[in-house]
Amino acid sequence: MSNFKTMVGKSYLYMGKEVEIKAVDPIGNDMFRVVTSDRAINVSHAELRKEFLPIDKELEKKDGVILYRGVQLESKEMANLGEVLMATIKKVQEQPDYVEQARTINDTAKALIDLKRAQIELIKLMKS
Repeated sequence: MSNFKTMVGKSYLYMGKEVEIKAVDPIGNDMFRVVTSDRAINVSHAELRKEFLPIDKELEKKDGVILYRGVQLESKEMANLGEVLMATIKKVQEQPDYVEQARTINDTAKALIDLKRAQIELIKLMKS
């Protein structure tokens, strides 16, 4: 079994609410008593690993990072992507031989956008 003592003192999302873990103690075969800033509960090993989603306070402090139940969406990346695409359009207008590189940039941009869409769909699923 994993050492859940490392969870103590850290923030987690549990049932849609942010809680701080105060203690994690084994209470039987595959069961744990978790004391949070909100309440004390008994959970199985699997529930403890699945239901308590870590919240990284340091990432929350960074600009452009949105956290939702452990999923990160970096809006700075998307802003930078927009800048790169606009620069690519300008360069293609100025240098027609740059078209092949622009296609590669476009394909990569599409892949990144698809990745972000998948993350958003994951968030929607986690909300329901």
